[in-house]
Amino acid sequence: MADDTTKASESVVDELHWGVVLRSDIQDLRQETRADIQNLRQDTRDLRQETAQEFAAVRQEMAQGFASVRQEMDGMRQSNEAFRAEVNDRFDRAQARADTRFYWTIGIIVTLFGVQNGIMVALFRI
Repeated sequence: MADDTTKASESVVDELHWGVVLRSDIQDLRQETRADIQNLRQDTRDLRQETAQEFAAVRQEMAQGFASVRQEMDGMRQSNEAFRAEVNDRFDRAQARADTRFYWTIGIIVTLFGVQNGIMVALFRI
């Protein structure tokens, strides 16, 4: 009987020992899990910060690119306006010359026609 009680108490002690070991293992696993979760959260925060920094850098580069494009477009617009003004000026001068030539031509034709008529009248009177 003593052997039975000894065996029973040994089995209880063994079960308690394994229970304590399992409990400490479970506690270790919980602590490791908490540490892993904290590490994952920190990694997530770091990734968010890095992503935000990268987006900020990309936005800044895009803003600089857009600024340079705007400057180029402004320069092209100014040169286009200068070219347009020069073309309009030349067209106006050419039109003024053509008008002047036309009026001189009409004046000369009328004068010569008048001279011709005068000569013809003079010849008829002779």
